[in-house]
Amino acid sequence: MEEPSPFEASPDVVEFHRLLLQRFPALEAFTEDQWARLKPGVAPWTSTPQGSDRCVGLLMRLDTPRKVFDEILALGKRFHLVIYDPQNGQLRRL
Repeated sequence: MEEPSPFEASPDVVEFHRLLLQRFPALEAFTEDQWARLKPGVAPWTSTPQGSDRCVGLLMRLDTPRKVFDEILALGKRFHLVIYDPQNGQLRRL
C-alpha cells in the first residue's frame, strides 16, 4: 500500500513533466552511440525524470550547464511549482 503524498494532484505538474521531457529528452530516447556523442545539457539526467500528477523527481548530471538549470526553473515558474532540494532541505516557490 502506498503512503499518501503530501502534495496535491495537479494537471500543471503533468504538463511540466511533459514539456520538460520534450525539451530535454528521456535517456531512453538515445542509442548508446548517440549518448556517447551528446553535448552537455542536451540530456542532463543521470536517470530519466519520473513524474506523477503530484511531483517530478530530477536527478541531474554534475556537468549540467547552468543555462539548463535556468531553463528548468523558468519552466517551473510558468506553473508556479515548488522546488524541494533534498541536499539542503530547502523549499522554494517559483
